[in-house]
Amino acid sequence: MPTVRLQSIQDFTFARSSLNKKTKSVRGSPAITSMLRKGADLSRITIRTRKESLEVMVLSMSKRASAVMSSPENTPDVSVSARFGVFALGQSYGQVLTYSWDPQKINLCPGTLCFVPLRSAKAVALFLSEIEKPTYKCKEVVDLVQDVPIMLPSLQSLMLWMSDYYLCSLGDSAGALLPGFVWGLSKKPLKSRTQKSRKLSSSEAKKIGLEEFKNPKPLNVEQEAAVKTALACAPRVTLLQGVTGSGKTEVYLSLACHVLNAKKSALILVPEISLTPQMEGRFREIFGAHLAVLHSGLAQGQLQQEWLKVADGKATIVLGVRSAIFCPLQNIGLIIVDEEHDTSYKNADMPCYNARDVAVKRAYLENSLCVLGSATPSLESFENCRQAKYGLAKITQRHSTSLVHWKWVDLRQDAGGFNLTK
Repeated sequence: MPTVRLQSIQDFTFARSSLNKKTKSVRGSPAITSMLRKGADLSRITIRTRKESLEVMVLSMSKRASAVMSSPENTPDVSVSARFGVFALGQSYGQVLTYSWDPQKINLCPGTLCFVPLRSAKAVALFLSEIEKPTYKCKEVVDLVQDVPIMLPSLQSLMLWMSDYYLCSLGDSAGALLPGFVWGLSKKPLKSRTQKSRKLSSSEAKKIGLEEFKNPKPLNVEQEAAVKTALACAPRVTLLQGVTGSGKTEVYLSLACHVLNAKKSALILVPEISLTPQMEGRFREIFGAHLAVLHSGLAQGQLQQEWLKVADGKATIVLGVRSAIFCPLQNIGLIIVDEEHDTSYKNADMPCYNARDVAVKRAYLENSLCVLGSATPSLESFENCRQAKYGLAKITQRHSTSLVHWKWVDLRQDAGGFNLTK
């Protein structure tokens, strides 16, 4: 039984061949063997492991499935010079399908988005890798998706890891890595962007290169120690444990200034959209137009504009919620997860990922520093600190000397002046 060992997205392939009639068992799960003996229509099976690589078992299709797929009325004929590859269809499809293309008309590389025929409609698909010519006929790629950059190699590796770690299809993991408006381009194209809006002028690039960022607020002793501890741990993970009001945001700002001054970018995650405006105000004061904000509360046009701003390299610091971890930010030097214990980082739909864990993995792939901040860290993060996998920085004193004023209100009586309902 042939086996393919995968080391990267370029090595990814789904193959089909005839199963040896003398083979009475198939290496892998007994359930798979039982299904094959019962004549199940299995065109491909992925054997998932906890390692960085995957094993793909080459299994046979039933004669009936082969006849249907090779039927001339189902798929058009393609030229002899055509190439073949596997494509991920995200969002509602969540599938991986095989298509062909003419290399003289279309140039494809892993991570390219293109339009492919699906039933009687047209869909957006992500090209994964090229494969050898299959034994069945394939539909042909229609065209390339314009104005959307090729997926970064680090995001391609992250997609493979998510598919393996969270036991989901590559179509599901690809669907999470790109925003919904990208997968819907077959129905609603992007607003046209001129060449001037896509690239920075030489004067703008020179101005950005000379700009230096600095946190205007002075740090106390514990905050300065936390910054030094985090930078000393780079490129590892640091858990920042600070009591409420200890000024963790000022530590985030100082770390972001250090990273951007080193000509790298930073990504900051918050658990709730409601926390974004307050954090955005502090970051906007220092970084100005370099900041991009990504969350579902934005209007569709504004979300497109911010995402494309990141994709075009105009934004060097991104602030957003859970899904912002997949933004196409390049040259990342810092990833911050604020309130890392919050359950809002967990996605309930497939793929059921935890953005905190994905942030740690992406920081590893980007060889960058990851800071997990919380007043009440999760048990998983505490255990990783105990095993010396994470660094630990603590802030025990409140940054602000002003006391919080509070007052009891009896809602059973008149709450005059408080605008409260009974």
